[in-house]
Amino acid sequence: MHETIFAYGVKKKLDVVNMLIDHHRWVNNSFSKEKLNLIYQDGITLDEFTIGDNSYYMTLSYEGRYWKEGELTLSLTDNMGINYYVLSFTVFRNNAYIGGVQGPDIDNGFSRLATKGLFGLRPKSLMLETLRFVLQSLSVDKIYGVKNRSHTYTSVRYLSKKNPFRL
Repeated sequence: MHETIFAYGVKKKLDVVNMLIDHHRWVNNSFSKEKLNLIYQDGITLDEFTIGDNSYYMTLSYEGRYWKEGELTLSLTDNMGINYYVLSFTVFRNNAYIGGVQGPDIDNGFSRLATKGLFGLRPKSLMLETLRFVLQSLSVDKIYGVKNRSHTYTSVRYLSKKNPFRL
């Protein structure tokens, strides 16, 4: 998440620490202890819906593998636990900062099937609208997103790992 935070103009390590402290203070004030335990263990299922013969779940959780993009994740998974879409975010000073929205590596027609099953609503839009609804119910003021060019994995450090022969 550190690179993502820098995309919002947070430059000093102390600012990063303060942002993380503020986020966790917001989480503690926004959720009961029971809900916090669920979020940090298995996640809270916000909704379950069916498209065709498959069930899908919208879950709010903490997933450590997305820590560079956000402290909490909203994920769209199937009944096998496969993530189709993941949105990572952090709340700071009552504003949400989306550090990443990731779709499936191999779609296998899921997005088309989901769009049809959701009456034209695309899965990425579903993710953003769900986040907006959840954060609005928690009185978060605004939602900001990271631009592609500011994203964690577009930094020179990560680009050089993809192509080790780049000069």
